[in-house]
Parts: sequence; structure tokens; C-alpha cells
Amino acid sequence: MVVAQERYDHYSLPEEEVRVNRRPRRSRLPLKGKVILTGLVFLTFCTGMLIAFYYSQVLITGYKTYSLGQELAALRQDTVSLEQEVDRLGSLDRIEYVATTRLKMVQPGNKDMVVVRADLTGGKADSGAYANSGGPDAGNQDKAPQETGRSRIVQAFASLMGIKGS
Repeated sequence: MVVAQERYDHYSLPEEEVRVNRRPRRSRLPLKGKVILTGLVFLTFCTGMLIAFYYSQVLITGYKTYSLGQELAALRQDTVSLEQEVDRLGSLDRIEYVATTRLKMVQPGNKDMVVVRADLTGGKADSGAYANSGGPDAGNQDKAPQETGRSRIVQAFASLMGIKGS
């Protein structure tokens, strides 16, 4: 014999099934929480922009440093080449070559030299001879100022050349 057990939980009226929402309900944030969350998002965005700005500034500075280094190397190379050019153009052989070919100068020989002897004592003894009107130089009285002027020119030239008179 089979005996069935009694069930006590089904004796009431059938209830309507409650619909179960499959989506969980979001908990609504209060206004203060929304403001704080929005501020944090904005602060994160601004921080990212600031980091990107500083990174770009570092890259720009690095590029400028690199380009200035390249320019400095080129200028140093130009300086070296210009110094070599100055040395080449300033050599005595080059100057002699340009003087003889382009300027048509000739090299001096022994016969081309002129020796100038000057009286560096002041020339006062000679001026007395010109003042003598009765002597044979009476017709040359007008040349006396010119001769004195020449001796002064010779003295000035001698002092420039560093010749000391005795």
C-alpha cells in the first residue's frame, strides 16, 4: 500500500506570480555624489591634457637641441674650412704669386735699391751757408726753405723707420 504524504504549504489560494525584473536596479546617486564624480572625471581629463602638454614641450625642446647641435657642427666645419682658406691666402708664397702675376710687380734686384743718406743732426749748419748773400750760392736763396723742408721730411721718415742719428 502506498500512502501519500500531506502537504501543508499549498492550501492557500494561488497567488499571482510576482514579475522578476531581470535588470538590477541601479542605485541612484545623490546630487552631491554626481557633482563629485563629474569633478573627478574633469580633473582626470585636465591632468591627462597637462601631461600631454608637458610631454610635447619636452619633445619640442629635444628637437630644438638636436637641430642646434646640427647647426653648430656645420658652423664648426665652416670655421675650419675658412681658417684653412685664410692660412692658404695669407701664405707668403701666395702673396708673392699674386703680386708678380696679377699686380705685375717685379722682384727687386741689387741694382734697384736706393740708399738715402740724411743728416739727422738738424741741418742748422747748412742754413748758414744759404744766408750768406755774397757767396757763390747767392742765386739759390729761394731754395733754402725747400731744402730745410726736405730735411724735415727725411727726419720724419727716419724716425718712422726707427733709424737713430748720431
